[in-house]
This record gives sequence, structure tokens and C-alpha cells, in this order.
Amino acid sequence: MKLPALFRGESAFLKGNFLLLILTWLLMYSAQPIPETYSSLYYLKLGATPFLLSVILFAGSLAVAFVQIPGGYLADTNGRRGLIVMMSFGTALSYVFFILAPSWHFIVLGMIVQNLCLVYQPALLAMMLDSLPPNKRATGFIFQSVIVSLVSLPAPLIAAALVLFNGRFVSPESVFGMRIAYTAVLTTFLISAFMRVKLKETLPNGEQNRPKILEAFRSYRNCARESWRVWSQVPRSAFYLFATSTVLSSLVVSCQLYFVLYATQVLRVTESQWAVVMAFMYLVIALPVILAGLSMDAVGRKRYTLFWATCFMFPR
Repeated sequence: MKLPALFRGESAFLKGNFLLLILTWLLMYSAQPIPETYSSLYYLKLGATPFLLSVILFAGSLAVAFVQIPGGYLADTNGRRGLIVMMSFGTALSYVFFILAPSWHFIVLGMIVQNLCLVYQPALLAMMLDSLPPNKRATGFIFQSVIVSLVSLPAPLIAAALVLFNGRFVSPESVFGMRIAYTAVLTTFLISAFMRVKLKETLPNGEQNRPKILEAFRSYRNCARESWRVWSQVPRSAFYLFATSTVLSSLVVSCQLYFVLYATQVLRVTESQWAVVMAFMYLVIALPVILAGLSMDAVGRKRYTLFWATCFMFPR
């Protein structure tokens, strides 16, 4: 696909809400992976132990799981835009806990607040789908994935420059560098939140409603019942895709905070080498996606889904 075709003509999809979302993701993911490169080591510096890393991860995972059902209900009843804008600001401000944290306890609190704000995720996904032509949705997803991966490439190297000194992860320089990194994330997320104010509502009559978040949580049982009924209205293949993606993502998330510890403490990878590994990871994610993306809408989704799932399960 030629670059001008992304913006003009009947096949264009890089416009309107989708273009604005892409611009905000460019900002957000240029900074977010910077502190994530060494986040586990930062938590250890603040007094956490390897076991407490699992507590931090559990608290965050429980919070984000808790809000997905009311998040979907709000997106379909009260509209997408209001929830996205409000919680984009909340997500940005949650990084204050990470910047000022005197101990790991503040990291837990920040993780909970941040993941509760992710109640807007279903609305964000719905708005992205609403903003793409049906025959360009796979291409749009791929484009978004490529953008995120490519813009994240320099982040681990920036992290290494911020927190490493003489090739070793040291204190107080490392802690100060991590606080700078989280400040950069806060800044880019705030700018992105202000940009999202310009989003247009895609749910009919949704602009007339304000997000009734407390009401959604009070009606949690009804929300869960309505969410379960959805599976009777969609193809069975959608449920299979949901189940397999849930299993795979849970396996990755369950150990993501331990990757850097395993690499540095067991495999004896240096912290500077770990930054290179992370940068390479973003690169190898982007390249295959680029090759598959522009033909996926024409060839079909199932073939590519099976192929990449097999590659994931049996890495070489």
C-alpha cells in the first residue's frame, strides 16, 4: 500500500479518530517502555523482594481484570469518548506514584490505580474498530502494532543511558534515572490525554451520556450477565480465539516482571546487554507484522492467526 493511500481515497484509513489515536500511541509508546526495561530492578531498590514482585503483579492484574466487564458495559451504553478521555488523564496521573515512590508499597498503590483506570480499554478498542472500514480492520491493527513496536525501539537504550553507570545498576543514580524515566511517561501520557479530548464519539447518541462509572460497578452482576450473553450472539470461533489468547497472554504476564531478573541473575546478562535484547525484541515483533499486515485483509485472518500462534508455541 502506497503511503498517500493511507490518508486519501476510498481505501484510506489513517484519518479521523484512528489517526488521532495513532498519534497518541506514538507519544505514549515512545516513553512507556523506557522505565519498563528495568522496572523490576527499580522495585527491588525500593525494598521489594522477588516474592513481592509477584504481589505487585497480582494486585495490578486483579485490578485490570475487575474493571473490564464494567468497562465494556460503559462503552456500549454511555459511549466511548467520555470514558477514554477521563481515564486517559487518570492513567497519566497514576505515574505520580511511580515517580515519588519512597518504597515498594507506593508501587502497589500506583499499579492498582493505573489498572483501575484501564476501565477505558474496551471503549478504546471499540472506538478503534468503529473508526476503521470493515475491510481495513486487520490492516489498521497491524499498522498500530508496527507503530508501537518501531517507536519503542530506542526506549531500552534510553533506559540504559538513564540508569546505568560504569556498566552496573547502581544507586542512587539508578533510582534517580528511573524517576526521570517515569516523569517522561507522565508527560507524554498527559499530552496524549489532552489530544484525546478531540476524539469524536462513535456510539450513536453516546455524546449525550456521561460515563456513569459508579453505577456500572453497582450493577456489576448485571454487567457480567450481559457480557456472558454476548457469547451467544457471536461466532464460536470468536470464543476460541478469546480462550487461546487469554491463556497465552496470562502465561506471559505471569512472569513478565521476572524476565530481567532471570536474565541478569541467572543467565548473567549485563544490564546494558539487557537493553539491547529488549530493543531487538521490539524489532523482531515489528518485522514479521509488517510482512503479514498489508495482505491479511485480502488473504484472510485465520491462516495468519494459526501460523503465528504456531510460531509462538514452538519458537526456534
